[in-house]
Amino acid sequence: DLLLLDEPFNGLDRTGIYNLKGIMKDFKENNKIVIISSHSFRELEDIIDEVIALEDGKIIGLEDVSLFHQKGINSLEEYVEMMKGRDKNDK
Repeated sequence: DLLLLDEPFNGLDRTGIYNLKGIMKDFKENNKIVIISSHSFRELEDIIDEVIALEDGKIIGLEDVSLFHQKGINSLEEYVEMMKGRDKNDK
């Protein structure tokens, strides 16, 4: 019921990334949970529903990806960088 992946795209070619993303999508479509830890934001853009941004082991952001557009956020990388900046300003 839970698929937990740590840096799953490392070392994969385009075909491997495509196949792995298909497996993740199938898993989600069967009402199962997929948790991915990754620094490869580009590969995640079209498959994630929510993002939890971490910095130094602490949660600095939690967001529903479907709300990015209405909040003026253009990408996952932009969101994470925005949260990093906010976290530093809050200290």
